[in-house]
Amino acid sequence: RLTQHYLTASSLELRAQLLSLLKTTFPVLGKHENSFLPLINDLWPVLLPRLEDREAHIVTTGLDTIRLLCDHAGGFITSRIINAWPMIRTVFARCFQPNQRNVPNLAVDARKGSNSSTRMTLSSHNRWTIQQSVINSDYNSSYEYDPTFTAMKIAVVKLLSSIAQNVAIPPNMFEELLEMSLPVLRDNTSLRDGC
Repeated sequence: RLTQHYLTASSLELRAQLLSLLKTTFPVLGKHENSFLPLINDLWPVLLPRLEDREAHIVTTGLDTIRLLCDHAGGFITSRIINAWPMIRTVFARCFQPNQRNVPNLAVDARKGSNSSTRMTLSSHNRWTIQQSVINSDYNSSYEYDPTFTAMKIAVVKLLSSIAQNVAIPPNMFEELLEMSLPVLRDNTSLRDGC
């Protein structure tokens, strides 16, 4: 329960480790409703804002953590998922709709042997941006192939799948979920395979 006090910490490493800890413990705690359900009540107010975190890695881990809640608490979190739906849609849009995110072409140092290391963060305009530092490479990088971004795409689709399977959402929300995810899964074999 003390985790709730530190999930909002300024330390990226601490937030990441706490979310990983939750991901590890939720499947075990899910078997003990008397402990698990009150924990969800305590954690939800600080867990949900991780979907708006400036760091892509935290958003991805937050999506995975919420997916585990859907898997193990299903109906108990129905109202929470319904209330969080606009935020989940926003994360999805940032991942899959080009007009909803800033997608810069990463400049690559033309010198032989130099490559770029990237870090995705959420800008003040609520769009994913790239911070780049030149390290060692000679290939063109792009936002679309950034491993962190790919992991986030997989995490949001897995969350949608878990919501569809485990949470009793209203029919209109279910239709919207299908409209969002089916084209993505149909057109992207790597995401479909990852899910």
